[in-house]
Amino acid sequence: GYPDTLSEINSIDAVMRYAIEELHFSVNNIVIFAWSIGGYSACWTAVHYQDIRGLILDAIFDDVLPLAQRQMPSFASKFVEKTIRYYLDLNNIQLLTLYNGPFYLIRRTYDEIMNF
Repeated sequence: GYPDTLSEINSIDAVMRYAIEELHFSVNNIVIFAWSIGGYSACWTAVHYQDIRGLILDAIFDDVLPLAQRQMPSFASKFVEKTIRYYLDLNNIQLLTLYNGPFYLIRRTYDEIMNF
């Protein structure tokens, strides 16, 4: 496949459907764990499978845009914003506001990417 948001969504949805339909897992017994960039797929899944037991997010970013902008020269800021929002809009916070279930968020003090 091609590494884009649609491929990620299709992949995690296929895993969930297989677990539910073929393996007969009950949705309310599924806990989703995600680390780093996997947070987007996990958040999307939680929004679309609201009855999961819970969501564990380890060292995920809130929104990929600020990370991308820090890596580029400031004059390219608007270009980066338009590109990210159109092609790779990984906004985990936006998705989490749509999820009504329990989640556990792990933040790291000395994260290599997210320096607070």
